[in-house]
Amino acid sequence: MTRRVQPELLDQLPPDDAAARGSRRDLRRINRLMGNAGALISGIRRLPPPVPHRPWTVVEAGAGDGTLAARVWDRLPPPPGGSRILLLDQVNVTEPQALNRLRARNWDPEVRVMRFEDWLTPPVSSRVDLVYANLFLHHFDSGALVSLLSQLAQRTASVVLVEPRRSAVALLGARMLRWVGCNAVTRHDAVRSVHAGFRGSELSEAWPRDGTWILQERAAGPFAHTFVARRREPR
Repeated sequence: MTRRVQPELLDQLPPDDAAARGSRRDLRRINRLMGNAGALISGIRRLPPPVPHRPWTVVEAGAGDGTLAARVWDRLPPPPGGSRILLLDQVNVTEPQALNRLRARNWDPEVRVMRFEDWLTPPVSSRVDLVYANLFLHHFDSGALVSLLSQLAQRTASVVLVEPRRSAVALLGARMLRWVGCNAVTRHDAVRSVHAGFRGSELSEAWPRDGTWILQERAAGPFAHTFVARRREPR
């Protein structure tokens, strides 16, 4: 199955459109069915711990309504005081309850309405500890993906990504979403997401090859694909 990136309907709808609201609800259910929170947690746990007592800075790209961030950090140890988590998205649909859950876990959450590409663009600020994303990178074609990952490697010490897996099984799952009550927008976008997804070592091959990174890429169940990158310890 050749990788093919096509526009998705949810990205073109106003945030308050009824179909868009329904699709965001569907995505929460799909994340659970795919086990994406667990895949992110597993990837984060494979990273070396940050320096003790130093506040962390973490960025989620394409954070949506923030509920996935809340689920992930509910199940991980709280960070040191003063740690920040930036929730980046092109629209602000963040649920206040999700922000409250992050605060309860010792995070200082900040919502930024901006494109992830703009956050990556110079002038480059100080490097963050972790950038993670869920079902986000598959929106970029191969040329844009290589450029984005090159910039990302300059901005962070580690990366954890969960993306759609491009396979016949995943495509069958996407086509069966009507049977779990997903709306037409979700069903349309799910098929396109699978076609734009990843398999094998495609993300590793797009990552900068400068010898300073340790990369892990693998399937996470039948529907998800994970990528973890961390900087090598200085000798």
